Amino acid sequence: RRRAFALVGLAESYLAADQVEAALETCRECLISFPRDAATFQARLVASRSLIELGKDDEAKQLLLENLEGDELTPSSLEWRDSLIELARILHFEQKYAEALPRLEEAVARYGDDPQAVELRYLLADSALQLADEVRAKAETTSVATARLALRRQSQDYLERAVNEFSLVQQEIQRRQTVGELSELD
Repeated sequence: RRRAFALVGLAESYLAADQVEAALETCRECLISFPRDAATFQARLVASRSLIELGKDDEAKQLLLENLEGDELTPSSLEWRDSLIELARILHFEQKYAEALPRLEEAVARYGDDPQAVELRYLLADSALQLADEVRAKAETTSVATARLALRRQSQDYLERAVNEFSLVQQEIQRRQTVGELSELD
């Protein structure tokens, strides 16, 4: 009865040992053999991490979306949270900032007290900054004055959002420094 969870644990061990193919195969076995087991949500997460390691981001995103869009999980579950965060990271690192931004906003809004929130807020700020640059570049090539003005306003809004989020990241890091909680990443 616990085989599905054992397979997920084995897959995590394979992934930690840099045996990515074995991790992915073990996750697939879990997903195929135990499609209704609660361990399948974690198996999708581990499989998505394995796929990212293999450069198969689209397949990884599909597995994460299955966790997020299915009826079985709710935003209060750890697997749903981790799926949202992982999807947002992938989108950001793929430079799909317009897609990443709402996912990051949702993750920060829902899980602002999570230890990962500082990183998520940083990615949110960076996504807003990158979108500001994209919109500004589009404004420079637009010949219609009203459209150019609207794009410049949108770029300014993104810039203001980026500054606000970067400020919050800085404040949190300074707070952590004051209480001696700085991580290596901080």
